[in-house]
Amino acid sequence: MNSFNKEPGSGKPNHYFDRKPTVIMDYQEYKGKHCMSLYFPYDERLKHCISKIEGIRFSKTNRGWFVEHTDAKKEEVSVYLKKEGYYVDFRTFWIHYNQHQRDREIGGLRGGLEVESKASHEQAIKAFSEYMLQKRYSARTVATYSNGLRVFLRWSRKEVDQLEAYDVERFNVEYIMRNAYSISYQNQVINAIKLFYEKRKQCRIELDKIERPRRGFHIPKVIEKSEVERLLKSVRNIKHQMALTMIYALGLRSGELLNLKLEDIRSRDLVVTVRGGKGNRDRSLPVSEQLMNKMRQYYRLYKPKMYFMEGEEAGRPYSSRSLSNVFSQAADALWPGHHYTLHCLRHSFATHNLEAGVDLRYIQELLGHKSSKTTEIYTYVSIRSLRNIKTLTDEFDL
Repeated sequence: MNSFNKEPGSGKPNHYFDRKPTVIMDYQEYKGKHCMSLYFPYDERLKHCISKIEGIRFSKTNRGWFVEHTDAKKEEVSVYLKKEGYYVDFRTFWIHYNQHQRDREIGGLRGGLEVESKASHEQAIKAFSEYMLQKRYSARTVATYSNGLRVFLRWSRKEVDQLEAYDVERFNVEYIMRNAYSISYQNQVINAIKLFYEKRKQCRIELDKIERPRRGFHIPKVIEKSEVERLLKSVRNIKHQMALTMIYALGLRSGELLNLKLEDIRSRDLVVTVRGGKGNRDRSLPVSEQLMNKMRQYYRLYKPKMYFMEGEEAGRPYSSRSLSNVFSQAADALWPGHHYTLHCLRHSFATHNLEAGVDLRYIQELLGHKSSKTTEIYTYVSIRSLRNIKTLTDEFDL
């Protein structure tokens, strides 16, 4: 990144979009407490109103206002702001509030499993976690598998080496199915159980008899190219616009962008190296001169120390939740009631390249997919070639 010019640039207003002030309410943890956070485009009068809410504090790091969450406080804040003439958007709040509830459940509180784990269970889970870390599983996978195994063991209330394949079948029927948990969650727990028992010498479970549920087929959600352009233009904060632009232009996963270090950007060669992507695989991506110029401008303005995208604290990567909020708030402003997520920008990258005639093998390399079958799902989304097919009823005289 040595070729980046270090002269400072000029910033733009720090808000996401121009519109009549609307308060976005979110649900986040702040200083160890469950809080409601309030975000809005800068408005002096609205800022004054927000500051009058009892118990509320402004966080420079998160660039938002935080107050401890209770149902009564949420109602109080909502009524107060509506009385002052401001609209409160709760959509982001409910998304993250429900996600928090699901995370608590996955952590062992699902379906009323509030009994404490046996000491033998916790010892086994600790050893399992250490095994996965040694095998270089990602931190997220280690946490997900450990929690999934803990749920199963708490449900069974048996000793680890006394469990059988029949117990797994009962767990699927009496716990997963009865509580209507997702196929994805069921697969996570089964993967954890199979991995845990693969290396155990004393094991009654016949692993071959444990089958995963059939997955449904879901076509990725893609944003039209013109709408992606509108989205990126609507984001006025330069850092936020740069982040979304990088994800779409290079087909990055959000975690790959946030883990991107300055040393992995070869500015003169127009190459970005993604390290430790999914499956712990590295890949190099070509960058256009125009995009690299935008990256240089961003660098001159923000002067990151280690990561390309850093938060308020120098040398620390930007928050994944904050990045997700950036996308959600910008998308909400353009497409009220939408069902897009930040990852849809990556889906859009793949689909738009396919429609532009880029070979599927190259797209596979750019995305970092291990198998071509994963990339082939985008052929179901692209309709470039299908447009030449005539609708059969067009020849009818109806």
